[in-house]
Amino acid sequence: MTTSSLGTLDFLKQWGVSREACLFESNTSFDVTLVCHEARSVDVSHGDQLFVSVRVAQKVHAEEARAAIGAACQLKAVDVDTNLLLCLWAARDEASSRDEARRRACGELHIPLHRLATHFDGMLYQTWVTLDLPGLNDSVASIGFGGEDGAFDQRLAEGARQNLQPRICLSICKTSELPASGKLLLQVDAADASRERQWGPLLKSQQQHSVLSKVLHLQLSTAVESPDAVEQTARTTSKLREVQDRAAAQRDDLAQVRRSLEEANARLADERTAASRSSDGPLTEADGKVPPPFQEHGRASADGASAAQTARRQAEVERLREESAKVSLEANQKIDAANERIRTLRRERDEARAEAERTQQEVKQLNDHQAELQEETHQLSQQIQDLLKIVEDLHDSCVGSGQDYLDNMRQSIDSITKNFQFR
Repeated sequence: MTTSSLGTLDFLKQWGVSREACLFESNTSFDVTLVCHEARSVDVSHGDQLFVSVRVAQKVHAEEARAAIGAACQLKAVDVDTNLLLCLWAARDEASSRDEARRRACGELHIPLHRLATHFDGMLYQTWVTLDLPGLNDSVASIGFGGEDGAFDQRLAEGARQNLQPRICLSICKTSELPASGKLLLQVDAADASRERQWGPLLKSQQQHSVLSKVLHLQLSTAVESPDAVEQTARTTSKLREVQDRAAAQRDDLAQVRRSLEEANARLADERTAASRSSDGPLTEADGKVPPPFQEHGRASADGASAAQTARRQAEVERLREESAKVSLEANQKIDAANERIRTLRRERDEARAEAERTQQEVKQLNDHQAELQEETHQLSQQIQDLLKIVEDLHDSCVGSGQDYLDNMRQSIDSITKNFQFR
């Protein structure tokens, strides 16, 4: 059995197809689910969103499945030897992502499914892959350079190392292997058989993220920042911390005012309850009988006192409400000012980081230029040494040839100079 036939059988086994199905059914197909979890280093304009489309690469006019970042794309009845074409688009909204004229291509990736089965256990799980320029694979194929397998392996290898190149975090598996939730996320309580099948992809993802963490750590440890950028970053961080402290103090003050208002409302409610109870009970004797003149006089006195007390309480309530509204307005204004200051400081921090990155890039270019100059200097030194060796060889030849050779040379030079007239 050849390597290619073995790969196909392994592929069918990974996607749930038996050896008998391979021998008797040439049109075996299955459903595939892909999820683009995240995209990095992609040029996105303000207001644009990122979307993903997937279709069969061998069919130019094949129907494509589209989804936003983080959502699942499903392709129905995919053949065994299918190569999938994943495209990353930037558009204003989901409706614009369906229109060729209103969406902008940000990158693409060719995914050979048989390569997943033979080398990646039939599944990718949260794996970083770099993207090619739109249309690059078609241009390479048109001049006779194919090899989707090697290109796909290279994209996977660069996923953890090329942080500045457009890349995506990708998961892909057979649709029937999805958990009951329908999301492409590995479950801790999965069955033993599922955990065994998913162990390889999970391990590869962990290894890649470990490499990615080391690369980022090395980049941060070797980053060279200018003194001005370091000082600006320190000042921005200090200002941001001060604003955050002020915002926290203002939140505490606002909470205190709210508690005071709640206590005042509670006291007002208690006083209203007490006033209603006193107005409902007129003056009575032990037998409950009061002469009519005294009864009317007591009721009038109670009503007058209750009205005066109610007016005072209402005035107090209005005063507390005005004070609470004033304090709330001042607190909101302070919070808005603090938020605006935080946004300003964050912009300054981002600008300082961008300036530091530009400075790092200039330093790198200068280092590369210095290395080129050193290499050129070394080559010139080597050439000088070769010339000196040639001169020494000529001198030794002249000395070894004797006086006769020198005399003949002198005569030749004299005869040549006589034929020229200098004016």
